[in-house]
Amino acid sequence: MDIMVLCSERRPGIYHFIVALLCLILFSAALVAEQILLVRRRQIPLRISVTGTRGKSSVVRLLVSIFQVSGFRVAGKTTGSKPVFIHTDGREEEIRRRGKPTILEQKDVIRAALKEQSQGLIVEAMGIRPEVLGTEVKKIIRPQVLVITNVRLDHAADLGADREKIAASFAAAIPRGAVVFVPEEELLPVFRSAAAGKGAELISVAGRASGRFFGGTSNFEFEPNIRLAAAVAGHFSVGDSDIAAGIKEANPDLGSLKIWKIRDSDSGKSCLFANAFAANDPYSTREVLKKLTGLTTCSQRMVGLLNLRRERADRSLQWKRVLMKSDFSRLNRIYVIGDQAGAFVRGKKSGTGPELTVVREKAPENVSSRVTAVEPEGALVVGMGNMGGLGRGLVEFWDKEGTRCDL
Repeated sequence: MDIMVLCSERRPGIYHFIVALLCLILFSAALVAEQILLVRRRQIPLRISVTGTRGKSSVVRLLVSIFQVSGFRVAGKTTGSKPVFIHTDGREEEIRRRGKPTILEQKDVIRAALKEQSQGLIVEAMGIRPEVLGTEVKKIIRPQVLVITNVRLDHAADLGADREKIAASFAAAIPRGAVVFVPEEELLPVFRSAAAGKGAELISVAGRASGRFFGGTSNFEFEPNIRLAAAVAGHFSVGDSDIAAGIKEANPDLGSLKIWKIRDSDSGKSCLFANAFAANDPYSTREVLKKLTGLTTCSQRMVGLLNLRRERADRSLQWKRVLMKSDFSRLNRIYVIGDQAGAFVRGKKSGTGPELTVVREKAPENVSSRVTAVEPEGALVVGMGNMGGLGRGLVEFWDKEGTRCDL
């Protein structure tokens, strides 16, 4: 007879006692495994965590490439547009999730880095809410270096409605005794005060990256990202030649700025499609538009393709407020796609900002075809708003069907 059945027949209290004891043993075993992992984490000599509003994935990729070029066994993990583990040999492996993303997956990243005997691990922070970000950085990763890319108005419900509050949220994640890198233009007083209170060293990264780092790289990478990566690598005595080579060889993120030329089989016309979906907020998108405007091969006709997501109503509201103020006059028209596109367009006042047009097609190829049929030959269509949902599908379609433009 089964021991549990026997116990329950003779003494019900014994059965409950045994179940409780087994649960306690399992719980204790889990705690022990957790502590072993955290102790073993020290076997990775260099740990770098990258947080901020924009550019995190790009900075992680730049740093991993630079350190690998310089001969270090460094692994990395990006989270943004597509979660990826970067092996010490440069191979990339997409992280498959069974449910919603959680910071606990960073433990699996540590295990993978330990398995490859990594000398360094460079991780993009996942947490948004201050308490979650703080737990992730200070309890799980425990980096010696924290990189804060920038402070933009996004995730207002979690971080606050102004840049000072958002900066304070990032600053709360600074580990004790860490080295913190921040661009000089990004609310330094907030970060300086937080660093001083935790015995951390704050390094303000000033000025434009030198020509040997920025001038020879792709036009699509943003200067502050290169500036940060070069400063962090230089802090660890990586030479200029390795920094330049690593920047040049870095594999761009799925959400990085790229342009494709696509010919529509139905209309016979060609348009340029630019991926700026990952910029998300209006301020960062304006920076992308400035960059695109400076590219001489781009058409004078520039239109937007704004992707909305039902679960990001705060971001949709932010875009609506900006467009009500007649911002984005550089765009001749904005096509709106995704959830609640119709309601978004109906809610905009007439006569303010670019004209808005709803595109109801759901398949990436149909959206692209619809816009190409309306726009003149050679128009530049800029994807904006959200990388998730239809945004990712469009980027993957453009990358598969289009011809990359090296501008």
